Amino acid sequence: MRLAGEEGRCFVTRDRDDLTDLTLTFFEREWPHAGLLIVPRTLLRLPPAVIATGLQLLADEYPDGLPSYTILYLKRPDLA
Repeated sequence: MRLAGEEGRCFVTRDRDDLTDLTLTFFEREWPHAGLLIVPRTLLRLPPAVIATGLQLLADEYPDGLPSYTILYLKRPDLA
């Protein structure tokens, strides 16, 4: 997560609990942090193309990246 922050990259994980706590530590210590994206386990049963679509929609919504210390959950894209 430190390397991701230093490079301005959002960190993507399924580990909600540990990485949320670690994000708070980064905030308290003012370490570089470029956002945390949590992929809920429920999305992992979906085809990879659906997850990729969700990631692309999120990238389109945040073209300059997530604000520092932001924690978001990846949502299932509406495929209708």
